[in-house]
Amino acid sequence: MDQATQNTLQRVWTLVASVLGGLAALPGFVRGWLPGPVLARAFRELRQGESAARRAIAVLAQEVPEARHKTPTHLPEPRPLGATAQTPADPHKPHAAPLAFVLSDPMPDPLVLAGLKGGEGPQSPIVSTGAERPATGLKARMAALQAVLDDPT
Repeated sequence: MDQATQNTLQRVWTLVASVLGGLAALPGFVRGWLPGPVLARAFRELRQGESAARRAIAVLAQEVPEARHKTPTHLPEPRPLGATAQTPADPHKPHAAPLAFVLSDPMPDPLVLAGLKGGEGPQSPIVSTGAERPATGLKARMAALQAVLDDPT
């Protein structure tokens, strides 16, 4: 990797760190509730940081030699529909894995955005009212981006 690429990557990681630092400093972030417009703006800023991190990961991936894996000889058995990951300790309790950094930006449901369908959970649009909304989704995505910042390889 040449010096110009290394300098550019360093700038990208500095930008990502500053986005995370700025979002963590928002008033109300520590207690987990932000006003709707502030939360909407926070998600816009976070998406820019995630986008920069994705581009940096793509540049880093070009430097990694191609891995040689054996071709599988058979396909694994299909799981039943609706199956969830199980923890070995308690097979009846679904395993809650931490949110991983997604290398593609998920698209929201256009029917929810248009107001033609009720949105529940993370797909629901952030309204522009001043009402406070929980910031748990924002915190989870920030934690995933922080994990990439800690170890981008």
